[in-house]
Amino acid sequence: MRCVIRNLRGVVLVSTDNPAPERFFNLCRMKKIRIWDITKTDKGCQFSIGAADYLQLKEPLKKCGMKLVILRKTGLPFFMFRYRKPVSYTHLTLPTILRV
Repeated sequence: MRCVIRNLRGVVLVSTDNPAPERFFNLCRMKKIRIWDITKTDKGCQFSIGAADYLQLKEPLKKCGMKLVILRKTGLPFFMFRYRKPVSYTHLTLPTILRV
């Protein structure tokens, strides 16, 4: 159930090159930013974070001097953005002109 809700809200897989990200994780915990699936890599670590929480990472990143790299975006918000239909203004104005 938790996996379905996460996919509806969107999940971002992020990587960092910082070898000691403990301070960053503590600051995220204080800001109530949820991080899960933390794995250590050769250079740093990878973790998953919600799409809405990703926007709140600016302050903790600035305090720690870290930079993040987005590896993958999954979930409904990113799917809808990728497959949206282009809308032209002629489709919107033509019915109003014909009604007059």
